[in-house]
Amino acid sequence: MDEASGVIWMMVVVVGFFVFIWVVQVFSKSEPDPVDSNFNFRKNLPTDYGYAYYYDGTGYAINVKEGKILLKNDSIEKIYNRSNIRKIEWAMITPEKTKLYGQHSIATRVGVAFDNSKAAERAESATGIFISVADIDDPTWKIKISGEQKIKRSFEILQQFLEEQLMDYDEYIKQRTGS
Repeated sequence: MDEASGVIWMMVVVVGFFVFIWVVQVFSKSEPDPVDSNFNFRKNLPTDYGYAYYYDGTGYAINVKEGKILLKNDSIEKIYNRSNIRKIEWAMITPEKTKLYGQHSIATRVGVAFDNSKAAERAESATGIFISVADIDDPTWKIKISGEQKIKRSFEILQQFLEEQLMDYDEYIKQRTGS
């Protein structure tokens, strides 16, 4: 084997390695079943909690009558009084994407796809609603939410709860359904 063939063979091995790593990362992400998870979260709520939202291990539910909010992050679940909430913020990050124009090597394409995948992960981890509470052990809670409309709706619900303007959940459902 001459030197040029060896270099080409080495490039094929390196590119194959990066493709393998990228494929493993992309396909190893198991998406939770949002319908089933949300159903289980709502089913197990304490009495009088409504306005429940749950996604990917995080969620909240509100008890308007008692002025309490339940926050969940994976296995941690805590209930706070309205007065313990210090601040609510939201962020919706759109990942930057690198685009290629013209002809490029496979290694370049794989590298760009890998970079775009990492950018999407970083954007997803920075997107959601962030609730600061008076709690030494868990001072900030992140509620993962996908989609700008869902973020804005949840933020509005939480703001109305803080401002004591949120109507009781049962009344809200009756008003929406006309019952």
